[in-house]
Amino acid sequence: MSGHPWRAAVLSVLCPGLGQVYNRQITKAVLCFVGYIVPLTVSSRIGPMLWEAVRQGRELAAGSPPFWALFWTRGAAIAIGLAVLVYSAVDSYRTARRM
Repeated sequence: MSGHPWRAAVLSVLCPGLGQVYNRQITKAVLCFVGYIVPLTVSSRIGPMLWEAVRQGRELAAGSPPFWALFWTRGAAIAIGLAVLVYSAVDSYRTARRM
């Protein structure tokens, strides 16, 4: 398996955690997958609320978080998801190289 670090990295880019499964690091694979899916799920939940606020051209309904909070939360969630994706690919590449 030591001759295929790029394969591990590509698998992690396709689905974070898959490169870790390829390297037989199941616990790390689960953590990478969850670390990628949770922020992107949060982002996809916030998206429709932001779109509604933009479409209506006003603030959200009473009791909702302010527009700027949703905007930055969504941005942070996307950034965290992408950071986990990059970490997963780099980690699986380096691990496969050491094996």
